[in-house]
Amino acid sequence: MSGASRFGPEADLNSLPQTEVLAYFDACTDSGVIKFDRDFVTKTHTIDGIEFEFRISQALKSKPHETSSPLASTLATNAAPRPGSDLKTVGTEIAALGRTHFLALNGFACYRPHYLMLTNNGYRRQWEPLDEDDFAAVHALLDSQVTGDKSGRGEYLVFFNGGADAGCSRVHKHLQAIPQASYGGDPWMNLDKGVMPFAYFERRFTHDEPFSSETSLKAYREGLAAGERSMGVATKDGEDGKPHAPAHTVLMDRERIVVIPRVAAGTGGVC
Repeated sequence: MSGASRFGPEADLNSLPQTEVLAYFDACTDSGVIKFDRDFVTKTHTIDGIEFEFRISQALKSKPHETSSPLASTLATNAAPRPGSDLKTVGTEIAALGRTHFLALNGFACYRPHYLMLTNNGYRRQWEPLDEDDFAAVHALLDSQVTGDKSGRGEYLVFFNGGADAGCSRVHKHLQAIPQASYGGDPWMNLDKGVMPFAYFERRFTHDEPFSSETSLKAYREGLAAGERSMGVATKDGEDGKPHAPAHTVLMDRERIVVIPRVAAGTGGVC
């Protein structure tokens, strides 16, 4: 793929314009390195005042979804993983995100582009709570020109599926980011209409405090604590020696962060 040498887990994110990354995404799609169905079907439904958008993508048919098997068996399908990882990123890695994370393209993309923010340490796990390094990586991406014009500050939605009951399909700790323009640009429509049928924690970022990784981390920890109280389950160390947080989903952009406690990955066959 032309220009592929510009990319990699140690490349400089701020040297990569958005147009070049999009061209790389297209090249990865054309070569089959990532799966992306350009002809996906979109269906919308309104149920009890809540608007749902479903994307029916042929690219997801072969996506693995297994978080309970021993790690050795999940790694068997991954030709060249990082040590400890069950996510194949070779050929899709874009740039470093600070000291602890790197940016890659999602191998089973639903959006153009669809990013992964992964820990360099492949032994970090998806059931661990987010920490200061995770939010530093998020802000490195949101403040980069990869998500917008030269000044950065593009409109992207970041999300994290914390644990199997939150819908994660891989255990290597990672967050995801997608462009808001891909789905109409308003991720908070149902929230603002007040039709959400489940508990959640919301914190809006105001002009009175800077939009920073410290601010985001503080709000996230407040949201996680609220979720722990609502579920009656606390974050605690597991048998693997890592902290296990109760299942939860995180959504955030430059305007707000929402933390949703989860009791199941899906309902009625919908995740």
